[in-house]
Amino acid sequence: MKTKNLIKILVLLVALNLFLSAFAVAQGKQQKIQMQQKFQTTAQLVEEIKKCKTNESDWCKNVRAYGIEVAKTKIIEVFEAKIERLNELKEKIEKNEDLSSEEKKIILERIDKLIAKLEILKQNLPDNATQLRQILQEYRENREKFNEEYGIIKEKIGERRVGLIVERAEHLVKKLERFIEKYNATDLENLTQKFYEKIQKANESRNEAIALWKELQERIKNKNITSSEIREYIKKIHEKLEEAKSNLKEANKILKEILKEIREIKEKEKVNKNETIE
Repeated sequence: MKTKNLIKILVLLVALNLFLSAFAVAQGKQQKIQMQQKFQTTAQLVEEIKKCKTNESDWCKNVRAYGIEVAKTKIIEVFEAKIERLNELKEKIEKNEDLSSEEKKIILERIDKLIAKLEILKQNLPDNATQLRQILQEYRENREKFNEEYGIIKEKIGERRVGLIVERAEHLVKKLERFIEKYNATDLENLTQKFYEKIQKANESRNEAIALWKELQERIKNKNITSSEIREYIKKIHEKLEEAKSNLKEANKILKEILKEIREIKEKEKVNKNETIE
């Protein structure tokens, strides 16, 4: 008899516990709906949280809890968007033909570490405002370091592209010189000289960018540089490469004039040969 009564009591307690749990869930959902209806914007919620700063009423406790929930949701959205962009960046790096295998490996490892870090942070967000702020600060620091590293690599890729164009252009100058000599095309000498000068200027700017890049790498290696100084180096390198690109564009315009002249010279040569045969 006692055993039966004990079982009944246990069943009642379990049922009561389930009811209270369901009631708490329903109440929590209702509170969330009320909060969403009251606070249409994040600014309104932030303002209410400020008002509740030293208030320990049930309302203010619920407001703070809801504020943390909203913050966590937004942080997760930020992390997921960043992870998506980093994966897109990985694809671009893998396909990039201007980077060596070793450079790709270094960059991809850094991206993978940042993605893994974001995944861990995303899955372990605390229910504490102070700790959430610390996590955001940690994220910003990781993001800033990665952006610096990627900025350096990006400019290095730009320098290599400029170098390749300069190298091809220098070979082209030699071909032009042979053409001038073969056809006695002295009219092209002036244009060829201008073309060569633009290429040389582009190469000078590129060499200045290389010097800055090496200096930056040395300072990073010796750990005697700040984040703001790194950004300043990247900016200067970028400016030098833009100068180089500008000169290459000018050289390309001159090259078009040269090619036009060459076509005319060859056409005249062809006509003269036909007249001679006749």
